[in-house]
Amino acid sequence: MFMKVLRHSKNMVRIEVRGSTRRFRDVLRNSYDLRWDKLSMCYAGDMKLSERRIRNLVRFCEKFNLPVSVDGVQFKSSEEEKEDEDSFTIEPVKTSRISALGKVGTETLMPTKEGVNAPGYKEILLTQDSEIDFDNYQRWVDETLFEDARPEQQQVIPAVAKVLRQGYKNIIIESPTGSGKSAFSMVLPKMFGSDKKSSYVLTHLKGLQAQYLAEMPFMESIMGRGNYSCKLDVEAGCRDIDVAESAVQRARAGIAPAKSCTADTAPCVTIKDFQCPYKNPKEGDKMRWDVDPTDLCDYYGSLTKAQNSDYFVANMAYAAAIGMTPMLPQREFLIVDEAHNLPDVMVGAFTLDLSERLLERLLGVKSLTEILELSGSDQVNAHEERKVIMGPWRPRTASKGFPRIPSVTMDMKETIIHKAAAVWVAYLNDLDKEIQTNLKNNFYQDTKDLKLAMRTTKRLETIVAGLTHDTMNWIWQVSDERTFVNFKCIEIKEFAESLLLHAGRRRIFMSATIGNPKMFCEELGLDLAETAFIKVGYSSFPVENRPVYTRETGGLLTRQGQTDTDWRNTAKTIIEIMEQHPNQQGIILPYTDRIDKQLTELIAEINPAQARRLIGHDKTAHGRDAAIQEWKSSQGGAIMSTYLNQGFDGKEAAYCIVVKLPYLSLGDVRTAKKMKATPAWYSQQTGISLAQMCGRAVRSRTDKANTYIIDPSFWFQYSKGVAGRPLKDFLPAHLCESIEKYEGLTANGIQQKL
Repeated sequence: MFMKVLRHSKNMVRIEVRGSTRRFRDVLRNSYDLRWDKLSMCYAGDMKLSERRIRNLVRFCEKFNLPVSVDGVQFKSSEEEKEDEDSFTIEPVKTSRISALGKVGTETLMPTKEGVNAPGYKEILLTQDSEIDFDNYQRWVDETLFEDARPEQQQVIPAVAKVLRQGYKNIIIESPTGSGKSAFSMVLPKMFGSDKKSSYVLTHLKGLQAQYLAEMPFMESIMGRGNYSCKLDVEAGCRDIDVAESAVQRARAGIAPAKSCTADTAPCVTIKDFQCPYKNPKEGDKMRWDVDPTDLCDYYGSLTKAQNSDYFVANMAYAAAIGMTPMLPQREFLIVDEAHNLPDVMVGAFTLDLSERLLERLLGVKSLTEILELSGSDQVNAHEERKVIMGPWRPRTASKGFPRIPSVTMDMKETIIHKAAAVWVAYLNDLDKEIQTNLKNNFYQDTKDLKLAMRTTKRLETIVAGLTHDTMNWIWQVSDERTFVNFKCIEIKEFAESLLLHAGRRRIFMSATIGNPKMFCEELGLDLAETAFIKVGYSSFPVENRPVYTRETGGLLTRQGQTDTDWRNTAKTIIEIMEQHPNQQGIILPYTDRIDKQLTELIAEINPAQARRLIGHDKTAHGRDAAIQEWKSSQGGAIMSTYLNQGFDGKEAAYCIVVKLPYLSLGDVRTAKKMKATPAWYSQQTGISLAQMCGRAVRSRTDKANTYIIDPSFWFQYSKGVAGRPLKDFLPAHLCESIEKYEGLTANGIQQKL
């Protein structure tokens, strides 16, 4: 949306309030002197910068989720700033029967057959009646945590072994939650690991990485540099080689470092020609791993132990970050757990979010919040300085705000995209140069800002290269207020091999929700002729332990058309379900942060007693961990979170509420373009997300929990779907079984069937 620009005196600013303002119009008019502006489609007016009313208005708008901007700068609450962390705290598995790895198999696999000699695409469907030939494989799980192999394991392991011997390079396994997929990560490399260093094992979240290590402590793990301390006594971001060399001498003398510095801001990263003795030596462009890890720093010591282990465990994001470096030499196996996340993780490696708040931190400009706390000439001068630096970018000027370039649209001509991309490249290069200069001058005194600057420069270089060499595979989306811009690639398949997949001669992709395997292969650029798909077409969990109820519904919370009645009906339905489980723990999945916040406020208004059972959290990893631990130890607590949609073991829960079907927003141009190119892709993404949400509470054969899908559009989408593609065609068979068996039922009785 084009923003109206007005000229103001030095102490006057333009205020604009958008969103669902109708019910607040009297307050906006009477308390803040704002009037409806037909051109800008918002309530607007002018105020003195020093007025306390501005701060009061910002608080009011935050409370009721109304976007508010001052001179074109949109305020966002601190909660909207998400941390770049994904970890859950997971308690170690308590068992006395966890063995060491033991003997590794000696069977040598035949080379994979590529091109015209490839074995050809194969699908294997395993049912409860499928023949089991596990006797020859039992020895590989004897004396391990997985000694008592589950039925699914007994079927899958021989099937995978067979296709490996046939020369398949890519093996995709879809097996339900609780079927023991982690065992495949241990057993298969153990069977065919004819030499050491046989496999990389990748998880989606750091918490799942921790779970692997708890179950199989003989595996070695590595995480990002920020999780490890530097051995040298230097300030974070040190760029003085003489200071670094002096710190080396003190470290060799056994003097403990007095300063705090993590490996991601250590001299080996920040000083180009510095050769740290606590880092692995190189032979040519390859790192040597035949060194004693105790002679290295924490990071390179952990990395070396992982490289010398049969099992190198990491999360996908870390592996993608180092995938094109010598740190991931090829192994026999690359095993990816929760593999349905892999395309998005790879796209994330080629994504950049720039906001005005980010620019303020990187350029040392006061935010409007900080300016409002000043007074007199300090306030006026700071505001004027901000307007200069944050003004629209032009070459060879001090302005570093976003250039006036519109978002990519579905119908934008290629010639316009190429011209716009050229402007963005010039801007991003200029911004990168500015940040690099600040880094050289030790501008960033706050460690968080320093790390942010270093991460941003790396990502800027990636985006510039992409926009330059393959412009049409990239999009950018600019917010209406021009306070935020997102860059990302559309397709990842051209990068997947060089980014990560090259790390394994054979690749095993595991998930409970792969969906269409051919679509999965297309996204990652996998050759179908080299691919075998093994699907476990049943769940061994009793269906009566995992009912899915769909008859208790709330309001329709679509992006368009939602009303106050829809919101209140949804809140009331959640309250009713909570009342059916008075002393039991529950999980509520609202899908978006906006829905989470709105429903939390409404539940507190409608039923304070049930609201006291709600457990929420902020956007930090610490906040999430604390909320999860509080919920686990509670009696009757209901945790409401958008972060628990997948990868979370909620076995303590007696019920799980899915508030809204997880359809991706078609306002996102990447989503719209991918849907246009492959219509079924859109429905598949929804099916995968919904199946993950419905699998949070029942994690084993003995778990029992009710799942409620309260979106009133569910049955239309399930049976008919978007553009004639029923959602049921994209859901696992065991989930459809749970849905259809309880189609006309509620947890308390029978209702009329559809």
